[in-house]
Amino acid sequence: MTAGTLGSAEVAVIGGGLVGCATAYHLAKGGVDVILLERGGLNQEASGTNAGSLHLQIYIHPTFPDDYVERIRPSIALLREAAKGWASIESELGADCGVRLGGGLWVAETLEHMSLIEAKVRAENEMGVASEVLSRAQLLEIAPYLGPAIIGGSFLRGEGFANPLLVTGAFVRAAQAAGGRIITHANVHSIRQRGGGGFDIATDEGSLSSSRVISAVGAWTPQIARMVGLSIPVHAGVAQVNVTEACAPIMRDQLLQHVGLGLTLKQAPSGGFIIGGGWPGHYDRASKRKSPTFDSIVGNLWVAARTVPRLATAQLVRSWAGMGSWLEDGMPVIGESSQVKGFHVLYHSLGFSMGPISAQLLSEYCLTGEASIPLGPFSPDRF
Repeated sequence: MTAGTLGSAEVAVIGGGLVGCATAYHLAKGGVDVILLERGGLNQEASGTNAGSLHLQIYIHPTFPDDYVERIRPSIALLREAAKGWASIESELGADCGVRLGGGLWVAETLEHMSLIEAKVRAENEMGVASEVLSRAQLLEIAPYLGPAIIGGSFLRGEGFANPLLVTGAFVRAAQAAGGRIITHANVHSIRQRGGGGFDIATDEGSLSSSRVISAVGAWTPQIARMVGLSIPVHAGVAQVNVTEACAPIMRDQLLQHVGLGLTLKQAPSGGFIIGGGWPGHYDRASKRKSPTFDSIVGNLWVAARTVPRLATAQLVRSWAGMGSWLEDGMPVIGESSQVKGFHVLYHSLGFSMGPISAQLLSEYCLTGEASIPLGPFSPDRF
């Protein structure tokens, strides 16, 4: 390696969040010469600012299209395999990741919303996700803290949450121990295809040549894809999270979600309630600062207290915001472009929950030419 260059690597992974670091780990573990490029510091965007929910059931909402569950059916296999991965991730990485798997609840207040839950559970069961529909009485046996507005819901054993501040770091250490190289503050300016195959990548820290490139940059997927002439229509948006003071434990390491109203809720081992649900924050383009908004704080806390009355007297201690993203079709992007051979896209709107399994699958493809779950439905070629 000479001054001004980063040398070469078999695979260059762009993005230092959970998805990119997990990919670097799996590739390095498989014997691949891999280098990861991150424009800033590791785990500073969505991977480190989300609420830590492990969404291992289909994420649903009344505003979604009527055919949503059927449309995303291929991705249910990812939920099934992700659950297995999160159950073993701490032993796999030899690290505390703050994983708590006390079970996951979706709750509803209306018969219309219960019908959404029932359709969700049918599709999940058909694909090997063992969720179950519960009446209010059955829910109260599992979650006696629920308020009177809740009429029923679903439950999945093995769903829960993890600590976003611990998970990515565990993958970083494991990747480096396996021989992976990680370079921070290396913003990628351009990716140029070489005539004989492979890519030249220009960054703030120097240039790099690689045989393959994996884009694992979440909300910034469109910008990296455009560097090689591809269009991946990922939309970005700011979401916020709230945390209360420590309270007496009531939630038993569970994850709670509300179908009709935006809510994800869990109680940290320290006692504080972590309250999210996709409520929008504010993004200042000039400073690139993400911040909570008062209206979203109030709305999110109102839903939380309505669903779990104990929260009505809990003191809010802090709120923060981070960059989230989504695709209109609700499906992940995992695979190699047929238009730009050697360029791979790795994206999931539920990047924290699905990041490890998505990284594992794409790494399998890079190592062997195929993945344990067929990647065809997730191909970037669909755009």
